[in-house]
Amino acid sequence: MNNACKILFVLTTYFLFACSKNKSTPIDPGDVYLTYKVDGVAVLYKGTAAGQFQEGVIGIKLTDIPTRYVIEAVKGTTNAITLGITTDSLTTNNYVADSVFSLIVENGHVKGVYNKSQVLNISITRYSSGTIDGTFSGKIYAFDIATSHYDSFTLTDGAFKNVEILY
Repeated sequence: MNNACKILFVLTTYFLFACSKNKSTPIDPGDVYLTYKVDGVAVLYKGTAAGQFQEGVIGIKLTDIPTRYVIEAVKGTTNAITLGITTDSLTTNNYVADSVFSLIVENGHVKGVYNKSQVLNISITRYSSGTIDGTFSGKIYAFDIATSHYDSFTLTDGAFKNVEILY
C-alpha cells in the first residue's frame, strides 16, 4: 500500500469514527437534571437553578390552597417544563400531574395538561434531605388555532434526579 492510500485509509477511519460518536451530554451520578423524550425526541435540562424561572432545574413548594409542588426546568428564554403535583405533603409516591402547573414550552410554543381526563403520571422515587428523584410519562396537548382542536404529544423516559425543593 502506498503512502497516499495509507493516509486516505487513516483519514477515512478517523472521520467515520468521529461521525459515529454519541454527541449527547453525559450525566454524572451527582448531577442535577431533568430529561424526557417528547414524541421520541430527547430533551435534557442540567444544573441547579438559582431560583424560580431561572436556568436549570429546581423544585418549589407553593403555599396556596391546595398546596402544590412544582418541578421546574428552564433552558434559555423559550424552553421550559413544569410538573405540578397537588398534595399536602410530598412523599415517595405516584401522582397524577396537576393540570394548572404542568406544561412544556418548546421554542416558545406551550403544550400542557388541559383537563383531568388527560393523564401525565409522576412518580417520586426518592425524597431525602430536601432533594427528590423520580420519573414521569404520559400525554400533553397543544391547542391548534388553525384546526380548533388539541394535538397530543407523548412524553416517555422522563426522569429527574437530585432536584432541590425550595420551601
